[in-house]
Amino acid sequence: MPQSMLQLGTKLPMNEPLAKRTPSQSDIAAFKDLTKIDALTTLQKSLNKLALTAPSQTQKEVRIEFDGFEQLFSRYLHEGIDQSSIDWQEIQPPPEETVIPYKKLIEADIDDPKSLLDKLIVVKLNGGLGTTMGCQGPKSVISVRSGLTFLDLTIQQLEQLNRQYGCDVPLVLMNSFNTHEETEKILQKYSHVSVKIYNFHQSKYPRVDRETLLPVAMNMTSSENECWYPPGHGDVYQSFYNSGLLDQFIEQGKEYMFLSNIDNLGATVDLYILKHLLTDETRHEFVMEVTDKTRADVKGGTLIQYQGKLRLLEIAQVPKENVDEFKSVSKFRIFNTNNLWVNLPAIKRIIEDKTLHMEIIVNHKALDKGINVIQLETASGAAIKSFEGAQGINVPRRRFLPVKTTSDLLLVMSNLFTLTRGNLVMNKQRSFPTVPLVKLGTSFTKVKDFLSRFESIPDCLELDSLTVSGDVTFGKGVSLRGTVIIIANHGDRIDIPPGAILENKIVCMPPAQFYHWYDVNLRMRMLGIETKKVAKMNEEAAVALGADILGEAVILSIAIAGLALEYARRSKNDLDKEARHQERLAKMERQLSELEITFTNQSAHLRELERLIQNHVSPPSKSTKSSTSTSLPESVSSLLTTNKKQVAQAFSIVEQSSNQLPLMQLHTIDYVFFPIAYAIQQTNDFIVSLLKQWPSLRRTK
Repeated sequence: MPQSMLQLGTKLPMNEPLAKRTPSQSDIAAFKDLTKIDALTTLQKSLNKLALTAPSQTQKEVRIEFDGFEQLFSRYLHEGIDQSSIDWQEIQPPPEETVIPYKKLIEADIDDPKSLLDKLIVVKLNGGLGTTMGCQGPKSVISVRSGLTFLDLTIQQLEQLNRQYGCDVPLVLMNSFNTHEETEKILQKYSHVSVKIYNFHQSKYPRVDRETLLPVAMNMTSSENECWYPPGHGDVYQSFYNSGLLDQFIEQGKEYMFLSNIDNLGATVDLYILKHLLTDETRHEFVMEVTDKTRADVKGGTLIQYQGKLRLLEIAQVPKENVDEFKSVSKFRIFNTNNLWVNLPAIKRIIEDKTLHMEIIVNHKALDKGINVIQLETASGAAIKSFEGAQGINVPRRRFLPVKTTSDLLLVMSNLFTLTRGNLVMNKQRSFPTVPLVKLGTSFTKVKDFLSRFESIPDCLELDSLTVSGDVTFGKGVSLRGTVIIIANHGDRIDIPPGAILENKIVCMPPAQFYHWYDVNLRMRMLGIETKKVAKMNEEAAVALGADILGEAVILSIAIAGLALEYARRSKNDLDKEARHQERLAKMERQLSELEITFTNQSAHLRELERLIQNHVSPPSKSTKSSTSTSLPESVSSLLTTNKKQVAQAFSIVEQSSNQLPLMQLHTIDYVFFPIAYAIQQTNDFIVSLLKQWPSLRRTK
């Protein structure tokens, strides 16, 4: 029996209550290990029960997916996942040879593009829904330019590539269970294009209750999709392998896949990168496209050197105290575009060898039914450390053009870009290659609302930054230049007229209208009346009210300015007075120090004088009256006798001043200091002169 277990009959010490005993670190670790084992065992049983509820024809596929989830969950339990556990001190910038500039690649000539393209497949991540932009179904079917969707543009690009070079580059779509069924229906309309289209779906993992660590789903046939989730695009490698497409493409002689998000309109096939992969002396199994950071990209993942390997660092892995440093453009200058080039045989190897390792991203969510759940995800770029010869390529900004919001949609729909055979190209009339920073308010969030607010998309060729908030509409032919800010307050509306040119402008609600709206709302609230949309004032009333407000504002401004000036004047006087006071105190402290030195010198002189007087002035005792007795000359005796009173007074002044001066208050010193100092100085002069004469007086004896 282990020594740690209590033997039968063993008594616990009475003076050490069990409740007050502090468990050791080993006890805590052992307890945690037991709970982890129990949690994993219980989860396995729950997953087995869930799998049995699936239709018989899909049970094999479900069990394969559940095996993947079980492995991910086991890692989550045993690795003690902590999103900020990375050792910040070990992070190093990637070596120069691991991140090469794109301009170095374009120096090479493309001699035989067909032979290069025949070794490539294009994989697009198509698992997202368009709900964030107010659309139903897959995001890839949102119209983005000239009535064409993301999927349309992607297929156009590949069709043009295949026709131009006589090659066969297939399109592979990775769908989620949210988009798979509808995507298969949509693909039917592309049956006559010269692009082979394949699709597979990523895994479907169960959301786990945060408290019980058990799946929320009760069965596989339930239509409640909120109990399930797609485990991030890091699942692409395993799902691609499980689908059988990986082996199929390897047999066809394909070597690389180009993986990107379908909403990144800049992610097109690049022959220079492909040639680098296929002809470079070093075999690169994994290449990540990175680009320079801007203000809009500070949260994007970046490449680092960590523990001797190239690695992707996401903001979720950064300790809280280092987040600002991570966002710094000076230290982390590049970020991941999620355009990845991955060797197909290498994917097969690491899947079969079980050497694929990606950091787990833990997402906490709350379901509509109020249950708090966790979902475990991975990112495709995190696999970079599992491949040999991994490398980054710093590409131009044009290769990163994602459309995540309607703010991005405004840019791709504008004249900033031209559309040629499915490719968006920056307009040559744009004087610099970067895109403007656009922030549209909540009134523009949904695509339907966004489109209704523009009679035509504004001219953005010379735009640097645009911020729009509130109920704002744009007329036809509007031009935006420089920095433009348009703010409509609650309850008001701003209509930008047709043909307007806004250059470095701030457009907001007129103050009279805002005052009117605020005044009416306040009065209605005070009267307990339900506030409704306040009608605008007519122009004449608005002008009159505006004039009144302007006059009051001028008067108020003058009053505030006067108060500020008076406050500044008084503050200056107080500062001057304080400075003079401090100067006087410093002067008195110096003089007091000098007096202290004088007192010390006087005390020494007086003690010496007293000794001399005792030796030579005091009458000799009877026993000493002899020839040895001394007597002073009459001149000296006369001098001492005459000044005896002054000597006694000197003793008195010094003694009183020494005792009283340290106890005086500062305001009293002004009145007593200088008279005392004068008396002390006079006394000091007398004593010093007497001591100087003393030797000569003795010689006259």
